[in-house]
Amino acid sequence: MFLCCFALSSERSRFGVKSNSGTRTVVVAVLVVVVAVLVAVVVVVVVVVVVVVVVVVVVVIAVVVIEVTVE
Repeated sequence: MFLCCFALSSERSRFGVKSNSGTRTVVVAVLVVVVAVLVAVVVVVVVVVVVVVVVVVVVVIAVVVIEVTVE
């Protein structure tokens, strides 16, 4: 990672680009997108886990009720 950033900075200086505010803005935008995608993935995983837990609880309750009713 450090070597990549160092190579990019040396390329910019070689082409005479002094300001890196544009690059910093792009990096911040990419980080925001990555964080947003990770948050979305975490939310989806949490929702799936909650749905699975609810379904399992409902099935267990139904089985217990059926067992008690049959006996």
